[in-house]
Amino acid sequence: MKNWKTFGVVFAVLFFVLPLVAAARSNNRNNNRNNQNQIKNLQQQNQKLQRQQQQLMAQQWQQKTLEQLENSLELDDSQQAKVRPMLAGMAKQIEQLNSNKQLNPQAKNARLQQLYGATWTKIAALLTPQQRDTIQQNQLADNLGDELKLSKDQEEKIHKILRAQVEDDYQLRDDKTLSEDDKNLKSQEIDADTWAQVEDILKPAQQQKLAELRADDSLKNLSDAVTLSRDQQAQLKPALVELNSHLMKVRADKTLSLADRRLQIANISTATWVSIRRMLTAEQQDKFDAAQAQKQAAQQAALQPPKKGTKNKK
Repeated sequence: MKNWKTFGVVFAVLFFVLPLVAAARSNNRNNNRNNQNQIKNLQQQNQKLQRQQQQLMAQQWQQKTLEQLENSLELDDSQQAKVRPMLAGMAKQIEQLNSNKQLNPQAKNARLQQLYGATWTKIAALLTPQQRDTIQQNQLADNLGDELKLSKDQEEKIHKILRAQVEDDYQLRDDKTLSEDDKNLKSQEIDADTWAQVEDILKPAQQQKLAELRADDSLKNLSDAVTLSRDQQAQLKPALVELNSHLMKVRADKTLSLADRRLQIANISTATWVSIRRMLTAEQQDKFDAAQAQKQAAQQAALQPPKKGTKNKK
């Protein structure tokens, strides 16, 4: 009897349980296969979507860049016809670069910087000097936006102010009624007025940050000219920050006449740089004097009208 019970159990396992297990395993394999196919389809769809997004981003970048160039530089028809294919080619290369799975983010960024540099060099060759200076001011405004955390409204206003400065500088350079000394004074006035407008848009914390950025730039230029030690840089930076903060206050003082404002700016700047010069070694002082003379000569040259036959304006 016991053997028959055992036989019954074995029979049930063989003819009922095992087929159910086999069917379950078959279903699992089918489900796994279906899941794998679904995952593969989702991956393909995702890759297709990514390619479409990259293509769209590249096209949007191309259109936005062209609009910015046309609006800020007032490109003529000939310039537009040459710039468009350059931007289209760059957009295509950006798209290909983003879809390249063999490059890591650092390598992609390096390639992207090279691509930007090469393309903008070609575009710059098509522009007038005034347009190139406008691009530099646009880049300066963009950098200020990043460094000072400007709002969109602040950025737009500063872009407009800096572009206006380029226009004023070129009108001054082409003015044949003014002497060289008068042009130099007028140029200083334009620069002071420009930055007074920019600084008036900034909040106090942003103004302080701008003073520090200017101090860093001045310190770097000075170090490049005379090779400052680290101790000297640490010693001089507070004086440069204070100089720029003081100049901001003078430019913002509406009670001062133009002549008084110009005089105070000149006196403050001269006193600070005389003090800085005293902190340098004799060898550094010679280099400092040479750099100042070279800077003054470059400023005067920039105020000279273009030579005959040189096209600076459309």
